[in-house]
Amino acid sequence: MTDEQAVIFDIDNTLIDDDFAVKSACKTIYQIHSNSFDKNFDSFLNSWFAALHKYFPRYLNGSISFTEQRVKRISEVFKDSTSQLTGATANAIFEDYLKSYENNWKLYDESRQGLDRLQRKYKLGIISNGQKEQQIQKLETTHLKAYFSEIVISSDVGCRKPDPKIFICASTRLGIPSKNCFYIGDNIAVDIQGANSAGMTGIWLNRKGKSTTLNIEEIKCLTEVEYVIKKENLRTHL
Repeated sequence: MTDEQAVIFDIDNTLIDDDFAVKSACKTIYQIHSNSFDKNFDSFLNSWFAALHKYFPRYLNGSISFTEQRVKRISEVFKDSTSQLTGATANAIFEDYLKSYENNWKLYDESRQGLDRLQRKYKLGIISNGQKEQQIQKLETTHLKAYFSEIVISSDVGCRKPDPKIFICASTRLGIPSKNCFYIGDNIAVDIQGANSAGMTGIWLNRKGKSTTLNIEEIKCLTEVEYVIKKENLRTHL
C-alpha cells in the first residue's frame, strides 16, 4: 500500500457511550421530579428520547437554536407533570440534566485500544453532528482529542450527516481522497450511507447485533476496524 489512508469516526455511541450518559442523567432528573409524574422511570425515559429525536434534528437543520431545543425538550417531557414550567424553570431543569450528562461521559471498553492500534498506520479524524463546543468537550473530557488530525462538527461547517458535503469536507481537511477514507459509525442511514455516498467506505459499528439486508461493511467492536480495512485493500488491490 503506497497511498495514505484515513479512518474517521462518529463520536456518540461509537467512541463514547452516549446512551449510558443520557440514561444516567435522566435517572437523576426523574429522582428529583418523580413526585410530579404519574409514570415510572421507563416511561419517563421513553418520553425523553422521543423529545430528543423530535427536537434535536430541528436544531441540526437550523430551524431552532440550541437553547430553544433544550426548552422544547423539557417542556415536552414535563407536559403531563404537575410542575408549572416557565422558560426559566425548563432551563434550570436542563442544566441539572446537563451536569449529570457530562459527569457520565465514558468510553466503550475498547475505544482507546482501537484508536491506539489505528493511529500507528492511519490518519484519524472525526465527523459529528452536534454543537461544536459540546462535542469537543466530550473528546477533551475523555482524553481522546489528541488522537485526531481533524475534527469536523456540523454546527461549524453548515452541513450535517448524511449530507456528502460534510464527509468531503473532512477528507479535504485531512488531505486524503474520499476513496482512501473509512468512516465508522453506529447509524446506517446517517453514518454509513452518508459516507458511502461521498465515496468513502462506511463501516457500520453494530454493537447491539441488529440485522440489515444492506450490503455494507460491519463490525461488532472498534478493534475489528483494521481487519475490514485490510480486506478492502486486498479487494481493491490498493
